[in-house]
Amino acid sequence: YSPIIADEAIKDMIFHSGVNGDKIYTMTNESFFFFDKISNDWVPYATGLPVQHTGFMILPFHRDNKIRMASSKGIWEVPFEDDHYPQAKPMIDRVISRCPVDTMQLESHSIVNQVGVTWDWTITPSPLYIDNINVRDPKVVFGSPGIYDIELMVTDANSNTSVQTLNNAITITNECGVDSIPGKVLEMPGNSGDYAVIPAMNLNSNTLTTSVWVKPNGIQNDWAGILFCRGGSTTMGFNFASNNELRYHWNGGEWPWSSGAYVDEGVWSHIALVVQPDSAKIYINGIEYGRSRTHAIEAFDNAFRIGNDPNSGSRTFEGQMDELCIWNRALSKNEIRALRHLTKEDHISTDPLFVGYYQFNETDGTAYDKTGNMFHADLNGNVSRSLSDAPLGTGESEIIEITGAATVNSITDVDITFGNAGTYPNGDIVITKIELQPDTLNGVTIPSQSYWILNNYGSNASFTALTSLSFNNLSIVDGNDTHLQFQILSRSENGTGPNWAVIDQADAINNGTQTITFNNGLNVQNAQQFVVDKTTDGINWIGVISTDWNNPGNWQGNVVPDINSDVIIPPSTPFSPIVNVNSAIKTLTVLEGAVLVVPDGITFDVAN
Repeated sequence: YSPIIADEAIKDMIFHSGVNGDKIYTMTNESFFFFDKISNDWVPYATGLPVQHTGFMILPFHRDNKIRMASSKGIWEVPFEDDHYPQAKPMIDRVISRCPVDTMQLESHSIVNQVGVTWDWTITPSPLYIDNINVRDPKVVFGSPGIYDIELMVTDANSNTSVQTLNNAITITNECGVDSIPGKVLEMPGNSGDYAVIPAMNLNSNTLTTSVWVKPNGIQNDWAGILFCRGGSTTMGFNFASNNELRYHWNGGEWPWSSGAYVDEGVWSHIALVVQPDSAKIYINGIEYGRSRTHAIEAFDNAFRIGNDPNSGSRTFEGQMDELCIWNRALSKNEIRALRHLTKEDHISTDPLFVGYYQFNETDGTAYDKTGNMFHADLNGNVSRSLSDAPLGTGESEIIEITGAATVNSITDVDITFGNAGTYPNGDIVITKIELQPDTLNGVTIPSQSYWILNNYGSNASFTALTSLSFNNLSIVDGNDTHLQFQILSRSENGTGPNWAVIDQADAINNGTQTITFNNGLNVQNAQQFVVDKTTDGINWIGVISTDWNNPGNWQGNVVPDINSDVIIPPSTPFSPIVNVNSAIKTLTVLEGAVLVVPDGITFDVAN
C-alpha cells in the first residue's frame, strides 16, 4: 500500500529492467505510476496524460524506449524512466527456404534504445551475400543448401552489449536449381481458378519465344490458355482454339489467324511460339507453321498465367505441362529442334535472354524460376504435381542434313548409315542422346544407361531402312561380351510407357570402344526412340589355365557356371574347354570358331 496511489484501482502493469534498477509501471483507473526500488514507493509518471480518460492496456515499445497506453482518448506514450539493458532478439522471415538464391530478410526485434545502438550480425556458415552486417534489418542471399546459425550482437549508446545466437535458425534446400531429369509435371484439372501465376516480367519487347511440353486431356475449351499475359497495357497469349488448334494473341489481336497446327490429345507434344517484329511461328514437335505479320512492342507489365486466359474461367487448360521456357528473343528453327528433348541446364549461364524456366519438380507449393531471375510461379486452385514421363532429360543433340547416301558419326555416340540407294529424309534429322534411362522399360534385362531419339524433319517422313546403326561408349559392354548378348528396342519419338518392342539383334561388337552395331534385320524407316539391351550378363570362358571346365581360373570373374548361368564360349582362347564333370547351366552360346568338348559318360544339362 502507498498513499501516493491511495485507493486507485490498478488496471494493468508491466515490468521493466533498467540500467538504474528494476521498475514496475502501473496504469490505474485515474493515472500512471512506476515503482522505484530505491525510494521503495510509487512515483507519479503521468505527464501529458489526458484527464477523464479510460485506459485499456499498456505495452512497451522497446525500439524507441517508450511505454504506450491505449485509452478512450487514443494512444498516449511516455519514455521509460531510464534505459533498459539491451536484449538481443534476432529474427528471420522464414525458417525453411527451398531456394538458395532467394533474398531473405533478417530483423532485430531486440529490446534496446535505438538511439546510438549498433548491430553486428554473424551467419555461420558464411552466406553468399549480405548487404550490411551493421544495420537492423539486413538482406541475405545464402547461396548454398545447408543449415545456418544466426547471431546478433547489439550494443547501446552506453556500451552495454547483448548477444543471442539462433542455432539451426534456417534450413536451405535447393529446389530452384536446374534439374537434369523430367521429374514432375504440372497437373491442371481445367476448372476455373486452376492455373499458376508468374509475376510481371516487364520485358518491353516484340521478340519472344515460349516453349513447353503439353499432354492435353481431350479436346480443350476454345481459347484455353497455355501462357497468357492479359492486363496493364499487355494482351499476349499462346492458346488453343477449336479442336486443339494452336493460336496466339498479340497486342489484343492476331487471334483470328488459323495456324493449322493441331495438338494430339492424350500424348506428349512439344510446342513453341516465336514472335518477331515481322513474323510469328508456331511449332509442334519442331514442325513450323508461320506467317508474316507486324508486331508492336508489348510491355509485359502484368502477370503471366500458366494454363489460363484471364478473360474467362472457362479458358483453362486441362492436362499436363512440363518444361515451360520463356526467352526475350526469337529462337531459330534449329534451336527449337535441337532443344526439344533436352533440359536447359547448359543455357542458364550462357543465354542472358533466357528469362523464365519452370520444371515443376518441387515437392509442393511454388514453382521456381530456374533461370535465377526470381520470377517464381504461384500455384492456384487445384493445380498439383505428378511424376513426369515426358521424353526429355539432360544430354546432347545434333542436327544433320541427309539428302543421300551417308554415314554419320554423331557427337551423340551414334553412328548411322543411310545406304547407297532408296528414299532419304531429304532434309534435317536430329539425334538426341538422353543421358538417363527412359520413364518405363519393358522386355529388357540390362538396359543402356542412356536412350536415343531420332527426329526426322525432312520432306520424306519415311525413308529406306537404315543400313547400319551403332551405339558407342555403352557402359553395359564388358571386355569379354559378345554381340549375341545385345538387342535394340524402339518406340515412337514422343512415346512413353511400356511400349518398347525389339527390332533387331546385334551383329557386331567392339569391346574396346564399347560399341554395339546393328545392321542385318535392321528396319528403321522413320523417327523413333531407341534403347540398347544386354539380354544376358553371361559368364565367358577365358581358358587361360587349362581345359578344365571346373577350374574357376578359366572363367571370367573367377566363377564356375551353374544352373543359373548364361555361358559363352568364344574362339581363340589359349585353351578350349572340356566338360570333365557332370554340369548344368542355363544357356549356352558357342561362337563361330570356338570348340567345346563333352566327353562320353559326362552329363551336360543346358536347361534353356
